[in-house]
Amino acid sequence: MTSELGSFARATIVERKPEIIRRVIADNAYPPEIVAALEAFRDEIASGLIAPLSEGAPDVAFWNERQAQYANKTWLEVPWYFAETYFYRRLLEAARYFQPGPWQGVAPFAPQKRAQEAAAIVQLATVWAAIEQLPPDERFVLLLHSALWGNRADLSNFTVKESAHRGLEAHTERDNLLIDDTETVLAFFSQRIERILTDEEKSVLSVESVEEVAFINDNVGSDSLFDLALADFLLTQGWAQRVVFYLKNQPFFVSDAMPEDIRLVIQQLQAAPEPTVAALGHRLHNALLPTSYSLLLTTDPFWTSCLSFWDLPPELHAGLSRASLIILKGDVNYRRLLDDRHWPHHTPVKHADANFPRPYLVLRTLKGEIAVSLKPGQAEALSADEPDWLINGKRGIIQLVRTPQMDEVTFITTIDCKFPYDDEQAWQSIVIQGATISDNAAFMVLYEICRAPVGKASAALRHKMLEFWATQYSHPISLIVVEAGKAIIDQTDLPMGTVLKYMDRITPYCGLYNALAIVYFACDDITGEVDKKVSYQKNGGITAQPRNPPDAELAPFERSIRLRVE
Repeated sequence: MTSELGSFARATIVERKPEIIRRVIADNAYPPEIVAALEAFRDEIASGLIAPLSEGAPDVAFWNERQAQYANKTWLEVPWYFAETYFYRRLLEAARYFQPGPWQGVAPFAPQKRAQEAAAIVQLATVWAAIEQLPPDERFVLLLHSALWGNRADLSNFTVKESAHRGLEAHTERDNLLIDDTETVLAFFSQRIERILTDEEKSVLSVESVEEVAFINDNVGSDSLFDLALADFLLTQGWAQRVVFYLKNQPFFVSDAMPEDIRLVIQQLQAAPEPTVAALGHRLHNALLPTSYSLLLTTDPFWTSCLSFWDLPPELHAGLSRASLIILKGDVNYRRLLDDRHWPHHTPVKHADANFPRPYLVLRTLKGEIAVSLKPGQAEALSADEPDWLINGKRGIIQLVRTPQMDEVTFITTIDCKFPYDDEQAWQSIVIQGATISDNAAFMVLYEICRAPVGKASAALRHKMLEFWATQYSHPISLIVVEAGKAIIDQTDLPMGTVLKYMDRITPYCGLYNALAIVYFACDDITGEVDKKVSYQKNGGITAQPRNPPDAELAPFERSIRLRVE
C-alpha cells in the first residue's frame, strides 16, 4: 500500500511521480492549458483526493469503475500497483494524448526514450563485433545476462544507480544473481537436458522443440535492445522458429517499450556505421516482413491496465499458450505475476504466481519490494548487509519455472490429516499454494487449520494460521467461513439458524465442499436441520454454475468430504 510509512511504494508517490510530471513539462513544448492540467494533477497527488477520468476515451469506463473503489481516498491510501498504473493514465489525459488536436498521439516521454535508445546503440556498437565471434553457447549466456542487466535502465525509477550498460559485462555480475538458472535455460534451448538434470527433473523439463518464444517486454534502451539481440540469436541459430514481443499499447512507466519504439530502434541499427550492427538491424527488419513473420510485435490494452496476470484476458492467455517459453522481463511484470503482494520471501514462485499457461523465464533486476523463491534466511541476511537490496537495482533473478501446477485432488490428498502444524514455513507455503490451485483447495487448508487433531496445535496457533490464511485468499463467502472457523477453534457453537443461513449463501458456489464442512462443524445440530441441508447438497441440490470451474475431476474428494460431514 502507498500508505506504508518508509516504504518504497510511498516514496514512489511522494517523490517520483511529481518529478516525472516536472520532467514531462520540461521536455515538451506544451501550451499553457496542458501545463496547467499537469500542474493541477501534480497538486492532486500531493494533497488531493484521487479524481476519476473526465475525458472521452474507450477505456474511461474501465478506469473509473476501479477508481470508484477508492472514492474519497488520497494517493497515499490505495494499493501501490493501482496508484502507479492510474497515474500514467491520468497523465495521458492531462497531456491530451487521446484527444483530437496537435497533441493527440504525442508520447509525453518520447524525448527521454530517444536519448536512452541512442546511448544504448552507441554502447552496443563498441562490442557487437566481438560478441558475434563467440561460440553459440557463450554468446547465448552473454546475451541472456545482458537482457537481464539491461533492465536496470528504467526512466521511471530515479533510485536505481547501477548502469544498464553493465549488462555488457555479464561475466562480472554472477555474484549479484539471487537465483541463477542459466545452465537450465541453456539446456532448455539446446536440448542437452540429459547431461545436467536428474531423472526427476527430466520428467518436468521434457525435451520439446522450441517453436515460439514470447517476450513480455519492459523498457526501451539497453533493455529492449538486448531483447532484440537475443531474439536475433534464437532465430538465426534455429533455437526458435518464431519470437513474439508483447509490448505496451500507449505510453506507460515512462520508458516502457511500444511497437513504434522497437521499429525505430531497428531502423537506427540498420543505419549504424558499423557493418555488424547494421547487419543485425537488417536481419531484424527482414524478420518483421510479412514474408517471414518470424518476429512479431503485438500489443493489448491489458499491458497498460491495473490488472495482474491473475486477470489475464482469454485472448492473451490463448496467445501466450502457443509459446514454448514466455520470457518475463522486468519488475512491473514480476509484480503482476505475484499479484503485487508481500509474499514471504521463501515462498516458491509456483505457489504464488498466476498459473501461467506455459513455462516462463523471469529476467528481473530488483526494483520493487517483493521477491520469492529465496532460500530460508537469505532475505534476512541481505537486509542486514544492504537494507535497500530489494529496490536498488543491484540484484537480479534468472529463474526458469516449469514445475507443473498440482491439481486439486492431489493437493487435498497431500495435506489431508498430514498438515504441518509445527512448521511455520511449511504451513504458510501450503496456505499460499492452496489459494493458487482452487477455491475448494483454499478452504480445505482452512478446514485443516480449524479442525486440527487434538494436541497438534493450540488455539492461539490456529488463530494465527487463520489470520494468515485470510491475508492470502479472498472469496465472497470468506468472511462467514472464517467466522465459523473461529467458532470451531474457540469451541463455541454458532446458532443453528446462522449456520443454515450461511450454508444457503455457500450453496450457489458449486464444489465448495470444504467451506460447507467448516460451517457444518460450527454448530451443535440438535434438531438435525443442518444434516438435512448437507443431505440436500449430497443429492444434487446445488444447480448454479461454479465461480471458477475447476479443471480437475473432483469426484474422489467430493465423496471424501461428504463422508466426513456425515
